[in-house]
Amino acid sequence: MRDSFLDYTCNSSSTNDKSNKFEICEHDINSQIIFTGPLNNDCKDTEEIDRLNKVRLENPNRLLIGHININSLRNKFLMLQEKVKNKIDILLISETKLDNSFPMNQFEMEGYNPPFRLDRNKHGGGIILFVREGIPAKILNDHHAHNDFEHLFVEINLRSKKWLISCSYNPNIKSIAKHLNQVSQGIDFYAAKYENHIFLGDFNAEATNPFVEDFCVTYGLKSLIKVPTCYKNSLNPTCIDLILTNHPKSFQNSNVYETGLSDFHKLTFTVLKIFYDKQKPKIVNYRDYKSFDNTQFKNDLLKELSFKKVSEENLEKMKDVSSKILNKHAPLKKKYVRSNQGKFMNKDLR
Repeated sequence: MRDSFLDYTCNSSSTNDKSNKFEICEHDINSQIIFTGPLNNDCKDTEEIDRLNKVRLENPNRLLIGHININSLRNKFLMLQEKVKNKIDILLISETKLDNSFPMNQFEMEGYNPPFRLDRNKHGGGIILFVREGIPAKILNDHHAHNDFEHLFVEINLRSKKWLISCSYNPNIKSIAKHLNQVSQGIDFYAAKYENHIFLGDFNAEATNPFVEDFCVTYGLKSLIKVPTCYKNSLNPTCIDLILTNHPKSFQNSNVYETGLSDFHKLTFTVLKIFYDKQKPKIVNYRDYKSFDNTQFKNDLLKELSFKKVSEENLEKMKDVSSKILNKHAPLKKKYVRSNQGKFMNKDLR
């Protein structure tokens, strides 16, 4: 067992100050610091409070929208599912670093519709949008932009109110003017149809950037995220992962969350105040064919159904015997699955 002792040091010069904060340091026999951390009456648990889970619990019937620059999705997809499952309803991932060598169904998430995806290559860029099952959503392709423009326009329909979701990734602050110009062309194209707008993504520019400010003034947008989101420079973190909307009063609990999935970026999220009914699960009966042996099933069936003639009298008996043998080899089971309620039915589903 390692020999160790505890050393307490005060961070405040005034010993009478009740707000003094102490640090607890554990040293080994070589005087190397093993653990350091705060020690005071307000000390929190060592694990960070799960803000996202708390917000989800406080808003069970509202829409939670989020974005994160993940810096390559290919090796983080399973961890991503663990972080967002049953928490975020609409999630944009930027800088996925995917190309067409990855099948479309490789990144489908349980409980979500097939994602909307725009790839660049393995060296950078790319965006993908996940929308929870039961939320009518469709990608808008009527507006054609430049090929190097990484942007998706998506429509969602909630309680007969349509929202235009603008999903962006701008790779460099030097290109922010060009990027926003392309976004503006899309907004102008769709403006007559959509009154409610929300823009999210990695803009690589803060809301105070002159080009971003002009863009917000032009379309009456407000930034919902007020705290740093990118810690590439830990001494000077920036707020470049933006969520903008022309209806800021429709949102609440806008904040950031450390997921551990990105090198520098935190997940940004906000809650749309509109209430929606949670989908009620339904029970589905199914047969379990995991251990089904087709040869053995046929042998048992032939052995039991040794009737020379088929008549009305033994037909029912044959059905009963067949069902009994099938239940033996492929037993009936039940499971709960999500159920789309009528109000969420869209034209494609009809």
